[in-house]
Amino acid sequence: MRIAIVHQSVAPDARLDELDTLQQVQSVKASLLELGHEVFVFDCSIKTIKTVLDKIKKLKIDVVFNLVESFENRDSLQITVPLLLDAINIPHTGCGVNAYFFNSHKLYAKKMMRFAKIPTPDWFEKKSLEKPKGKYILKSVAEDGSYGLDQDSIVSAKTNKELLNKIEIKQKLHGGGWFAEKYIDGREFQISIIGCNQNPKILFPTELIFLHQGEKICDYKSKWEENSKEYKLNKGVPVDLKKDAALIKELKKISLECWDLFELNGYARVDFRVDSKNRPWVLEFNANPCLTLSCDCGLVISATYSGLDYNKLIENIVKSATYEK
Repeated sequence: MRIAIVHQSVAPDARLDELDTLQQVQSVKASLLELGHEVFVFDCSIKTIKTVLDKIKKLKIDVVFNLVESFENRDSLQITVPLLLDAINIPHTGCGVNAYFFNSHKLYAKKMMRFAKIPTPDWFEKKSLEKPKGKYILKSVAEDGSYGLDQDSIVSAKTNKELLNKIEIKQKLHGGGWFAEKYIDGREFQISIIGCNQNPKILFPTELIFLHQGEKICDYKSKWEENSKEYKLNKGVPVDLKKDAALIKELKKISLECWDLFELNGYARVDFRVDSKNRPWVLEFNANPCLTLSCDCGLVISATYSGLDYNKLIENIVKSATYEK
């Protein structure tokens, strides 16, 4: 097959999480070449997107491997490329535009889950009326990759005004919209799913183990900053299916509900916290989880624990893009 890998333009001085896109490109490209495909790579921006689409049509590309995680430095615009590909009837890997919309609008996603009776932690935003109680975690509405997340993101407040002030500080520091989500102090699980939208397959579940001091969160330093003492102190390990049988059954059930609700396809991941009463809470879903070969948590490591090597994972994702929906 003729496959075009498309990713967003990444500046040399971009954030570390954005530079990781280039690592994903290299991993996926090497895999596709080993699988015998003809591979082209295009980076796109608002200035080049028309040229890229014209080249894709001229080259008669069979499938676009979509690695666009943001557009014009905004995760909320990641929907742009799949939307345009749909408009010119070019199959692409991963989810459809509806899933990408909710993937980059966490508050809308949480409201959808609440409407569908999928358990997700309470949250606090500007128009919230209830009085804050207990701990909250401050999160970006649109940005992924633990952007802006650090130990200071876990906060408490006695009044609405105090919590709103903390949210506004994050907004001024990092830009974009932010909100406060009720902090669940407990175990964290990741359920990765691959396959066509009508036939999803759950990979081996993993639990995120926190080895650093402080609150149990996967913050930006531990995920990206190699020179920090926190780097890679969070690891995804296979769960004990016998010990946690009932819990894992529930996590899988909820994950498939998210898959259906948000019309996920190809590959995705659902992140959970489980509280002291063993109740699961969906933190968020990820419609385009990291595909870097060296990633030691998330989708890639779950595939490995499932007996699926990297090439088979990538080929499965490509096949999902060409499946007649």
